[in-house]
Amino acid sequence: MADYEQTMTGRDPPKLVRKTTPRRAVVVAVSTDPPTTHTTTVTTTPTVVTLPQA
Repeated sequence: MADYEQTMTGRDPPKLVRKTTPRRAVVVAVSTDPPTTHTTTVTTTPTVVTLPQA
């Protein structure tokens, strides 16, 4: 019993830490992406519309 608990406890912490790190990185990237995506979309939309008309 003690061996299984120690083995599982030793494996769980590293996995939780690794899963939490990418999630935090994704949250930061997502927070930075929306403004960049909106700015790029707004800038690209008028350009694309102007090209076919021209």
